[in-house]
Amino acid sequence: MPGQWEFQVGPSVGIEAQDHIWCARYLLEGIIEQAGVVLTLDPKPIEGDGNGAGCHTNCRVRDEEAKEVSVGSGFCGFKPVI
Repeated sequence: MPGQWEFQVGPSVGIEAQDHIWCARYLLEGIIEQAGVVLTLDPKPIEGDGNGAGCHTNCRVRDEEAKEVSVGSGFCGFKPVI
């Protein structure tokens, strides 16, 4: 998708991860405003059958032994853990 950009935050533990995402979004909006460009965090910013790679998060959950338990990358990063 033209003009697509991604940035990463973390690693973080627990509620701190969400705090980092909100702070990063606040900083990003300030930078975008200074640059005079348009920012959209829509899950699918362009209508049609094209890529829906807008706003999303990817989360990894590990158990105490550092084995990966689940990976969520659905709408806004949420996916049922089975």
